[in-house]
Amino acid sequence: MNGQYIYLLVLLLFLVVIIFLQKKYHLLADSGINAANRAYSLSRTQLVWWSYIVLSTIVAIVIGSGKLPKLSESTLVLLGIGALTTISSRLTDISDDKKAAGNGTTAQISRNDSTGNFFLDILSDNEGVSIHRLQSVVFNLVFGIWFMYKVMIEIKGISPDITGINHMIPNFDKSNLIMMGISSGTYIALKTTENAHLTQAVTNKEAQATDTTTNTNS
Repeated sequence: MNGQYIYLLVLLLFLVVIIFLQKKYHLLADSGINAANRAYSLSRTQLVWWSYIVLSTIVAIVIGSGKLPKLSESTLVLLGIGALTTISSRLTDISDDKKAAGNGTTAQISRNDSTGNFFLDILSDNEGVSIHRLQSVVFNLVFGIWFMYKVMIEIKGISPDITGINHMIPNFDKSNLIMMGISSGTYIALKTTENAHLTQAVTNKEAQATDTTTNTNS
């Protein structure tokens, strides 16, 4: 079978798996108090996006050649950026949850409010569509499509008799990886401010408690 057909079939298969996992287990959704109405998560989507592309590529090459390819350093870096972005985002969410609990409410957390639209969810913060989220989505989308396009070209003639397969996995330039890292870092840095009102609410509550204690002692 033509390697391109193999690749397309594998991409389709894993896409179906991702859709199933999202519908069944909210794979792409943020954590939140209402599992049925949680907003889609940009960081989780980014990690799933690159895992989907890389895993599909590996499986297609294995099926077509019977050999396991060696991942390029740039591919590992991309997966690492996705993993670190997801971890940092989750830590920010945990911090926001603690602040909301300290204020006695969880309804104020922006990720608890889903628009019902995948793209609006991953592009929006509590003030609407934001430029740093848009930048991250565009960069990941463009780089991911380019990755699959290059694989599609290289995998065409794959067969069990082929001698070299590592060239089928694209290699990103170091400057491109730095740009991706900056984009993800900007997203995480600004994500910490998306629920800044929670910090202010907790601060106000602590100040009120201090005033009450001072007045009681007086």
